[in-house]
Amino acid sequence: GFNGLQTENRVPVNIGETGSAYQVQVFAPGLRKEDFQLSFTGDTLTVSFEYEEPKTEGTDQKWFHREYRLKSFSRTFMIDGTVDVEKANARYENGVLWLTLPKKEEAKRIARKIEVQ
Repeated sequence: GFNGLQTENRVPVNIGETGSAYQVQVFAPGLRKEDFQLSFTGDTLTVSFEYEEPKTEGTDQKWFHREYRLKSFSRTFMIDGTVDVEKANARYENGVLWLTLPKKEEAKRIARKIEVQ
C-alpha cells in the first residue's frame, strides 16, 4: 500500500485511494511548480520544497503579525510494490500539489456484482 509517515510539518497533506491509484494532496499556496522536488528512492517517495521569501529592499514595511510563512517542507511516504512508479504524475494547481500514483495492474481492486442464485 501507501503510507504517510507522521512528521512535524505545518503543511497539511491528504492521502486517498481509488480502485486504480493512490492520491495525495499537499496544500502549499504561494509556490511555483518549480519549487517542488519529488523523488522515489527504494520504497520511499519524498516530496519537498524550498521557499525563499521575496526581498523587500527599498521598503520600510515590517510585519507585526505573521501566520502565513513558508520556508521549507519535506515529507516522506512509504510505498510498496503495488505502486507503478513509472506512471506517477504531479500537478500544482490553485495552491495544491496533486500527486497521482497509479497501482500496478495486478494490485487494482476488482469490482463486480455477484448475483444471488
